[in-house]
Amino acid sequence: MKLMRNSERSTFLTCRHRWALTWVLGRQTINQPTALRFGDLVHQALAAYYIPGRKRGPAPAETFARLYEEQAQALHEGYGFNVFSDEAWVDALDLGKGMLTRYVEEYAPDDAMYEVISSEQVFQVLVHHDLSRSMRFKAVGTLDGVWRHLPTGRIIFKEFKTATAISQDALALDEQASMYWTFGPRWLRRHGILKEGEDIDHILYTFLRKAVPNPGYKYDDEGRKLNKDGSISKVQPSPFFLRVPVYRDQADKRTFYERLVAESVDMFILRAAMGAWQENGRRDLPPMVYKNPGGLAFPNCRGCPVRESCEVHESGGDWMSVLDQITIPWDGYTAHELPERR
Repeated sequence: MKLMRNSERSTFLTCRHRWALTWVLGRQTINQPTALRFGDLVHQALAAYYIPGRKRGPAPAETFARLYEEQAQALHEGYGFNVFSDEAWVDALDLGKGMLTRYVEEYAPDDAMYEVISSEQVFQVLVHHDLSRSMRFKAVGTLDGVWRHLPTGRIIFKEFKTATAISQDALALDEQASMYWTFGPRWLRRHGILKEGEDIDHILYTFLRKAVPNPGYKYDDEGRKLNKDGSISKVQPSPFFLRVPVYRDQADKRTFYERLVAESVDMFILRAAMGAWQENGRRDLPPMVYKNPGGLAFPNCRGCPVRESCEVHESGGDWMSVLDQITIPWDGYTAHELPERR
């Protein structure tokens, strides 16, 4: 049965050409294995810290450093890649350790009010609709955290975000969270975590800005920058962390559900067209698999793993040969084909 995760939806809505080459043909940039996944390392470190129960696991900064070293060694042995020749890799170790050390200092008191039910929880939920059985699919995702607020007993979803700048814009429209909000509770009920009549109270976002305090400045116990005379400076840096609760309701679920089903129809039709294209000798791509550069300055092309082959395709060249040269086989659903972690 077809699986549907938000990453695939996002690519499809951004550019159908990119979606067809990456998610349907299963190709990804050949440089991807050596790319620094800073946010992923932070998520793994926090998952190891927020173990089920009220106690906490190893310090996230220590876990981050261990994962960093393990990935660096694996890249050296598997690809001959030296992380110390890459500026992003060199800077990431101290940045990650510094961020996570301060994160614990910032939130340890608040976290004492929560019991962790699960971290990095993979879920799969069948999406019921009135369409053809050939168009049935499962919504899949990974919940950063499922927590219980001890004073009230309410259950919340936890969502971590790392960013160079913290922005709260349009959190109520966050498509990834919409997937979790709509289908996560059904999975929790199936596993006895949510009782009949219970629901998720809210999504608690935690932002971690990719920065650490300037060592040339002094700060007070609340993290405020001080002047040389010890007074509080009028010019403060942007916050390093922020927690924001976002409340959704049943209307949000209905709206997202209807949108997801409508999008899935287009995706099934295009997958079938791509299947026919592969069977018929891979000549011209189906017209429905069109490109979307995104307007002025082509924002959708930035960081696109198949951009080079796309440009060759645009000029009528042998784009398939270029695609084979710049990409490797890839499966975006590998984690979701494993048994669900409880």
